[in-house]
Amino acid sequence: MIEIHVGSSPGVFLVYSADDSIALRSKHRIVSSYLGTLAAFPSQNRHLALPSLLSVEQVFALLSNGDAMLIDDVRSHALLAEPGDFNPVELERHVSEKLRYFQQRREDAFAAKAILKELHMRDRSGKSSETISLQNASPSTKPTHPQKSSTAVSSLLKDSIHKRMPQQTAKKIQHPDLQQSPLVAVSTASDTLPWYNPTPVLMTTTRPSEDDILQMLGVPAHENSTTLSKCKIFVNLWERGYYLTSAIKYGGDFLLYPGDPLLHHASHVVVCVPLGTRMTPFDIVAYARMGRNAKKKILLMQYDPEIDTVSEMVLNWTGWK
Repeated sequence: MIEIHVGSSPGVFLVYSADDSIALRSKHRIVSSYLGTLAAFPSQNRHLALPSLLSVEQVFALLSNGDAMLIDDVRSHALLAEPGDFNPVELERHVSEKLRYFQQRREDAFAAKAILKELHMRDRSGKSSETISLQNASPSTKPTHPQKSSTAVSSLLKDSIHKRMPQQTAKKIQHPDLQQSPLVAVSTASDTLPWYNPTPVLMTTTRPSEDDILQMLGVPAHENSTTLSKCKIFVNLWERGYYLTSAIKYGGDFLLYPGDPLLHHASHVVVCVPLGTRMTPFDIVAYARMGRNAKKKILLMQYDPEIDTVSEMVLNWTGWK
């Protein structure tokens, strides 16, 4: 069962486990948004990592289907909740292991920096090591074609790296090339912590009801009807085999994909219309023009709680005829 963690911030639902994140997309067709940064490249936001963020509708669909469990992170990490079950020795051992790990990472970083500094050192004449190697090379090894000069410099630089690298640091850094990046594994889940005890938000052995799910999600009472309507529409499309993501940049509620978003383009922009809303012809034209600008069809959907059904209507701008 997938563990979805909720902390002190309301409406923030995170998945820390890599296996759960893969199962969400491959098995349950839930596309989450990654928030974390890569350990080797923390100063960029082009490629993100765990944890992943889920929307209210996605969590509602998983909980109503019995595929996930909502974990209260505040109570799961409470050290003083049951003092008899917590051993301070375990905390000291865990902290010492983490300190040794980061100290080793620090030593490896200094060793890599020393190697790179040695590679960029210049001799007394101000010429780099690769330039001297090219001048001293025999005519048969000198590059004769302009396009092959960069390849020759790269190969000579690579050879000089392996010759000048100290043997002790060579065991720690197998590929000290500038184009290579060290692999850093960072544990995002709390399973290894000795004081961690995953505690569900709602202790129940049966599948929770819709009211219980909305209460667990922290939805305010005055927003229950609006949130339940969007969740029901999401579940209706999700159970029909579609992938759904947020459509806030298009002015809608969901983007509808016929398959995985990595392989397919979104075909529809889903707009959730509250029950009892009177739509004017101007509204219909506005939605149709929005779909035309996005190059997608508009899917207007409405949920009726009295008969528990979802109605839909498709708008497609075809131009003036």
